[in-house]
Amino acid sequence: MTATEPVSATVSPEELYAFHLTGRGLDHLRVGPIQPLAATTVPAPPNETEFQAAALPVLYGAAFTANRAAAKARFLRELRQCVTDLQDLLAVDDAKLAPPSQTQVAASLGADSSRFLSVSGLMAIWARRAGKPAVLALERRERCRAALGVLETALRTQQDSPAFWLFHAEQDIPSLTAVGGRSQQNPDPSSHALAFCEQQLQALTPTLRAMRIARLEAVSAWDPALHETALQRLDWQTAEPHELAAMPGVIALEAAARISLSSFSRVLRSDLPVQILIAHAEPDDADPGAIARAHHRAFVLQTSLARPDHLSRGFSEMAQILAPAVAVVAVPSPDADPATAWREAVLLAASQAWPLYRYAPDRDGEWADRFEICDATSDGFEVLILATRLHNDLRVLPSDTSNLELTDLADYLKKPQSSATLPCLIVTDAQGTTHRLMVSRRVVRLCQDRSRAWEMLAATPATVAEGDMTQIRQAAAKEAYLRVVALLADPEKLVRRP
Repeated sequence: MTATEPVSATVSPEELYAFHLTGRGLDHLRVGPIQPLAATTVPAPPNETEFQAAALPVLYGAAFTANRAAAKARFLRELRQCVTDLQDLLAVDDAKLAPPSQTQVAASLGADSSRFLSVSGLMAIWARRAGKPAVLALERRERCRAALGVLETALRTQQDSPAFWLFHAEQDIPSLTAVGGRSQQNPDPSSHALAFCEQQLQALTPTLRAMRIARLEAVSAWDPALHETALQRLDWQTAEPHELAAMPGVIALEAAARISLSSFSRVLRSDLPVQILIAHAEPDDADPGAIARAHHRAFVLQTSLARPDHLSRGFSEMAQILAPAVAVVAVPSPDADPATAWREAVLLAASQAWPLYRYAPDRDGEWADRFEICDATSDGFEVLILATRLHNDLRVLPSDTSNLELTDLADYLKKPQSSATLPCLIVTDAQGTTHRLMVSRRVVRLCQDRSRAWEMLAATPATVAEGDMTQIRQAAAKEAYLRVVALLADPEKLVRRP
């Protein structure tokens, strides 16, 4: 890419001020193909198939299947053992109810037994010496048979079930068979995933009860007075962690621009093990991560396809969560040039504009142990030049701007400026040429929003004095509350229909 030639034409302060307010006009000063100097240090892109939004469900599906495999294998072993125990118990009882024939006894003694023993005489002696064999009480036998039927059905279902179900609204989703998953299309993935998860957990309860019965009956420890009431109170919420982890995962794939706030919040409030993947293609879209953090029970991960190391660690941790979990992943826009999209994504993931963090509310320890944020290496202004969608909000300033009161954008954001001051972005390109770019008020507001979000996230106990923590917690709670209220008052800010 080559730098835009310096502009020699002059414009009036009024024209630039009008552009700053409206983002319109001065089309002859539009930004050309400027490549920031920072972009030259970007590493080579990965496999093209991995750096696209379509790869997101496949990447997470593979991580989910791998991290849940041990729990599913353990649960299958326990199911098989319970089935075997009940089958053996009932088989012994069947044998007592139907005494063996002379042929069966002879066969059990071996082929040469008739040369040394009289099988009929032996059976007659047994009949005189032995009393009536003890058999299972009818109630116990029926209880064992009912439990066995439930467990055999559960075993077949578990063997045939996928590692996870993915609910999505997109038309084209890559096949998930290779990573152990299946998919269903629905216009409201989060709502459908929540309903499916509820049905699945309700179906798990009879299996859990049957397993408890099998374990007690196998050692003849069932006591109706002690266990009957306790068994009726047992449901999926009393299941062991590995039993829940063995169930097919329920994942909703959403786009940040089209997510339903009501369905999103219902999932986060449900306390059910539903996971939401959010493809975030535009940094100026709504911030679903902030909404998720306001629901303090939910695991929240914000990552990027341009940071595979951070993404893989976060996916592995999220796959083991048995509560609501959200992953907000920066993905390239489908219309973006692949080379430019990769550079933009790398710079964005290294900047304050797109913080990479993980919030795990169930972790032990202090706040710093539950919240982890990656350090930013830039303020993110280089991304403004690479982001094609923002080029309409930038203008190359003429070389002669001595009659303008200009302030560098970084300084402009730090303190209130007078109305006569205009913000500009100073960029040095790969050829060493310096450019000054005028920015619209929309860009300034976007930068202010991202800067405030970074300040909130970066205010952890490791970086502030203990005496300031109360104010920080109050400010964070207020910020989250006001954001939710604003979105509820104007849902169009979050729900953007195509």
